Amino acid sequence: MGGGFDAGGGCPREACASLVSALRGLEFGQGSQINAPIAVLIWLMITPMMMKVDFTAIRNVGRKPAGLVVTLIVNWLVKPFSMAFLAWLFFRVLLYSVIVFIVIPLAAGTLLRRWWIGRRGTDWFERTLLPRFAPVTITALLATLVFIFAFQADNITNRFFHVVLIAVPITLQVYFNASLVYGLMKLLKVEHSVAAPGALIGASNFFELAVATAIALFGPQSGAALATVVGVLVEVPVMLSVCAACNRTRHWFLPCQNEKC
Repeated sequence: MGGGFDAGGGCPREACASLVSALRGLEFGQGSQINAPIAVLIWLMITPMMMKVDFTAIRNVGRKPAGLVVTLIVNWLVKPFSMAFLAWLFFRVLLYSVIVFIVIPLAAGTLLRRWWIGRRGTDWFERTLLPRFAPVTITALLATLVFIFAFQADNITNRFFHVVLIAVPITLQVYFNASLVYGLMKLLKVEHSVAAPGALIGASNFFELAVATAIALFGPQSGAALATVVGVLVEVPVMLSVCAACNRTRHWFLPCQNEKC
């Protein structure tokens, strides 16, 4: 009758709870709150992104100043300055999490990019190798969400109203910033090839990194981690709708006069 078994001869719920508890306890150092399985998944998710970073392209950044200025203003002056507070808190409390979640993927991505380009060339790297990492990145992201949802099962099932309250402001800010950038780009007569990516950049949030930061600072079962996971789920369909809107309003902008646009 007792001992955790039900009439059916087993208790999957307790077994799952034990597994989740065991996975939650796998940390890089006692009390670090950096969950090892999630860290590995985030490396698999972020490193391919870092491999796409081409630092040599910085020399061309001034060729389209209007688009650059709008993007910088919206991202650094319009978006909440609470990001600065979070950055201060991040560096003050768990400096080593910066190394785990940013330095390691960036260093790995940069080194792998240089190594592969040196061996096979830029064209093969960008057209053949990078697309192969897309399934790895998506799988790692989905697996990360599964882990977080497992850790957040109680919050999600018992606090559905809180999940909705988190989703609403995230949705509003994405549409607000995207519309602001897109409108300013049109006002300044910037080409659509610059305005559309600018709108997506203004609307985007690096929720994958936010998940890592929330876990490092507050733990995988925290409300902060739940908020970032909701952000990931909300941002994907919302960003797709922004992209669709940009494609449908291409005629609002003047044709590109430069073949390199």
